[in-house]
Amino acid sequence: MADIFLSYARADQPRVTKLAAALEQQGFSVWWDNHLRSGAEFADDIETALRDAAHVIVAWSADAAKSRWVRDEASEAAEQAKLIALSLDGTAPPMGFRQYHATDMSGWTGGDLPAALMEALGRDAPTGNIGSVATARSAKPWLAAAAAVAVALAGGTYLVTQGLPGAQAEQSGSVSLAVMPFAFNGDGERSYLGTGIASSTSNGLAPLDGISLTSGMSTNALAAGGLTAAQIGEQLGVSHIVEGEVVANADGVRIDARLLETETGRQIWSNQYQSDADSVEQQQQRLVRDIASVLQSRLGVGRGTLAQAPPADPRAYEA
Repeated sequence: MADIFLSYARADQPRVTKLAAALEQQGFSVWWDNHLRSGAEFADDIETALRDAAHVIVAWSADAAKSRWVRDEASEAAEQAKLIALSLDGTAPPMGFRQYHATDMSGWTGGDLPAALMEALGRDAPTGNIGSVATARSAKPWLAAAAAVAVALAGGTYLVTQGLPGAQAEQSGSVSLAVMPFAFNGDGERSYLGTGIASSTSNGLAPLDGISLTSGMSTNALAAGGLTAAQIGEQLGVSHIVEGEVVANADGVRIDARLLETETGRQIWSNQYQSDADSVEQQQQRLVRDIASVLQSRLGVGRGTLAQAPPADPRAYEA
């Protein structure tokens, strides 16, 4: 099993060759497609190597962002919680991967690897500065980029050992959190969806350590007030809120979710979940897992066992 699987666009091979050599010089075993055996089934070999690798480094660039292969490999790495992103030319990750902040290696020509990359791989860097590629949705670049995720969900147990790539815990201790009812846009008969998803999310997060959750009665009372994050934080006495929107139509349900710091209004995390009528519950559960991951990796709280929360309402998933 290789320590690292390298995903890249063919046009970037000269730089990736240097990167692979630098990683090997640091003692890592590296698999990239020059290791394909003659006559081997191309896709099968890649899938096996990616699955077996401890880390997957995705080398984004203008060419890589357009590559279906690189996108597929990045998606699989994210699903397996071992994606480490970097940018060879300063190009930000494409849509769908921008929550994984990328180490900027546009100025790297060889030699010592950036500190952020070495830290993500669990090594102390000899020299180098941490760089990150800012995205349009980032309030500011994160100081630590490309940290690896290690997630265990066997039997409902949830544990993040290193956090999301690109994130380090900003604080530790207790976090007070309010999951606000999600704004609803769609069929009026399903307007309860926004409140139901918020309630289910709050119930799912409740068992995690270091989190103080505000009751649904309190959040519902403020839902229609048009208050800012700072005003909600002041009235409920919470440091963070989860808010979002639910859009329901004939094609299914889309959930937009955000985690905000109430004192500053800063958006810490956001994601979008699209589902058809048969998979809304799975997306809702994914939302809870993602929020738990962010709480642990960026706020230093949230270890524990996720509750198996019921869906918001059985009627919510009817076509």
